[in-house]
Amino acid sequence: MNANFGEELVYWYLRLNGFFLINNFVLHHNNEGRTSDSDLLAVRLPHVYEETGGRQEDWDPLLLSHFDSGKIMGIICEVKSGLRFDTNKIFQDFNVKKSVQRIGFTSNELDYQEIYHNSMVSFGDYQIAKLLVTRKIHNPKNDCLHIKMVHIRNFLRKRMHKYMDRKLGDRMFFSSSLLQYLIWDESLKMNR
Repeated sequence: MNANFGEELVYWYLRLNGFFLINNFVLHHNNEGRTSDSDLLAVRLPHVYEETGGRQEDWDPLLLSHFDSGKIMGIICEVKSGLRFDTNKIFQDFNVKKSVQRIGFTSNELDYQEIYHNSMVSFGDYQIAKLLVTRKIHNPKNDCLHIKMVHIRNFLRKRMHKYMDRKLGDRMFFSSSLLQYLIWDESLKMNR
């Protein structure tokens, strides 16, 4: 995984909420805009389940309360771990369009415009949202969902704590040294 620590935390947050992800998806240059990337693209199917940590009571209601449980969910996610960033450069229209095209829920130009102007859009069996994760207390944009980075860190810690009997023994199977560290660190707190 080639990401900064904030993107990696959000990757595991979404993964542990049942999403399949692509990180740092390159949005190639064309006449609409310069080359950019989408920090995370995520898709979640309606009947996702895992015995360890992937059951209804394990999902984060702060995130999933925005979605209809019977629909296929898509998220275009941007992560800002610093306090200073230009909100005008987040979810630009050509980047949103390219991200939606990659997720593949729609090919309708009107849907792209609707998604660009709203935090979430539903069509048919699909819902797609723009999610901004920051250190800021309040959402710095009104056209996207917002979750604080500290909430995500706390969610991950609680999940590791709840399933420590499995996570500690299996920590080296996770490809992320950051997640391995979070599991190890939470085990130290439990054994003090």
